[in-house]
Amino acid sequence: MRDSIHAEWRNHRAPVVVGWDTCTARGVLTVGSGGVVLSETYFKTEKGHTGWLMPLVKMTFDRAGIAPGDIDYIAAGTGPGTFTGVKVGLATAKAMAMACGVPLVGVPTLDILAAGATPGVDLVLSTVDARRGMLYAAVYRTGEGVPERVSEYLCETPDRVVEVARSLGYRTVEVVGEAPASLVKLLEDGGELTVAEDRFPNGHGIIAVSDRLISRGRVGDAASVAPIYLKKPT
Repeated sequence: MRDSIHAEWRNHRAPVVVGWDTCTARGVLTVGSGGVVLSETYFKTEKGHTGWLMPLVKMTFDRAGIAPGDIDYIAAGTGPGTFTGVKVGLATAKAMAMACGVPLVGVPTLDILAAGATPGVDLVLSTVDARRGMLYAAVYRTGEGVPERVSEYLCETPDRVVEVARSLGYRTVEVVGEAPASLVKLLEDGGELTVAEDRFPNGHGIIAVSDRLISRGRVGDAASVAPIYLKKPT
């Protein structure tokens, strides 16, 4: 299967995207082309992980059967999430984009999570733990392709996040990401609820959101792509 995917890529040569997200407790590094994930690597994000991020990049390249010269775009999770994770992941992406001479795509972490939602639900609530009883969150509507965001990026209590979701109206809602029990309990009273099993960003989400941003011309470079923090580091 792997060989057939790579053969198809080499025959048609869709743009190659190399991307990662290090903004949550589990990081992911992926290579994709034409909407297909060619390779992905998961790792635990912790202090000091920057020292082995680039070796992981090389390992992921080897798995995908590509070289640095094949890259067309670098994509990086821009948060919100852990302050160190956002900062390190984006700084590494900026350095690599400059070294390779390719555009940089800033991919919001909440958008990456939302891309993994079940098709057909009315709303998707994407959440990341902001600590101290707070959540980073955003609300999305499903349709054709990647869900579209219909709220601001939030840093609020679970109660307030649920208020925002309910104000948009839904019969079915799916929570993706780090959903505390208090949030789930509040949502259970408002409609049919599902909670995604995978709580962290994955390679498919990075590639899907990156492809959409690229198709819309929303690409930048090391100077223009900015992090999404939403609150001061603690």
